[in-house]
Amino acid sequence: MNDGRDHTSRDMMTSIAGNRSSPDSLRAPIANVVAVGPVLVVDDDRDLREAVSALLETMGFRVVAAANGREALARIARERVPCLVVLDLEMPIMDGWQFREAMLANRRLARVPVVVTSAHLTQQPRDLAARLHKPFDADELGAVIERHYRRPRRRPDASHRRPQVP
Repeated sequence: MNDGRDHTSRDMMTSIAGNRSSPDSLRAPIANVVAVGPVLVVDDDRDLREAVSALLETMGFRVVAAANGREALARIARERVPCLVVLDLEMPIMDGWQFREAMLANRRLARVPVVVTSAHLTQQPRDLAARLHKPFDADELGAVIERHYRRPRRRPDASHRRPQVP
C-alpha cells in the first residue's frame, strides 16, 4: 500500500535526523526528566517511531515505544506511567482512538498529556495537549514536547522548611 506514507516518513525522518546533531536546535536542558516517567511513542511506522524516539532521547527523555495501542497498554503496565504520549491515530490492532479511550477510562492515565500525530485528522480527539499534522519537523515536535510534558511536582526541601513552633 503506497498512500504517500513512505514519502512522508522519509521526509520527517530526514528532518529529525538532521536536527539530532544540532546542539542548539533541541538540546535545551529539561530539569528532572529522569525523575518522571518515560515519553511513550505509539506509531505503527517503525522508521518514524525510531526517529521520534531518537530525537526525544537526544532531548534527554527516556523513551518507551510501541507499534499499536494494545502494545502501548502492555508497555505501560510494565513501566512507570508516561509523562507524555506521542500518539499516531491510524494503526492496526488497536488504533489511536481506542487507545485514547482506554487512557481516559484509567485514572492513572487520564491526565497524561497526549500529542496526536496524524496525516488525516477528521475528528477532534478528547482532551489533547496538542495535534501535529504529518509531516511535521523536529523543531515543531520538540517545541510541543517541551511545552506539554508533565513535570514532576517539587517536594519542599527539608533544609528550607520553617521550624515548627511548639
